[in-house]
Amino acid sequence: MAWTTGDTAALARLYTGRSVAGRRDVAMLEAWNARGRRVTEMSTQVLALEVVASGRGRLVLEVTDRLARAVAGGTELPADRVSTRRLVLRPGGGDAGWRVSAVLSRPTR
Repeated sequence: MAWTTGDTAALARLYTGRSVAGRRDVAMLEAWNARGRRVTEMSTQVLALEVVASGRGRLVLEVTDRLARAVAGGTELPADRVSTRRLVLRPGGGDAGWRVSAVLSRPTR
């Protein structure tokens, strides 16, 4: 997991090159690395998952989830609120599988 190792390149590989969400997540991990912080434990609870659209070269998922538990530097971080997002995935090419190209906030159900 990129967050436990501080591996920004591994995190970036989850996203397409133009993904704004990917750039934001990588910048956040870089900031954690600069402060010498590491996430040592993390679990996400997926409450709902729906395939909204699928086709050649594009998959859209609506995901309702929350960060159930996270520990960093020996300190338990606050639990996250439930949130719903639409994830737009595109093929990464070769063996890369699907990559996140966009993350869109949605009203929580």
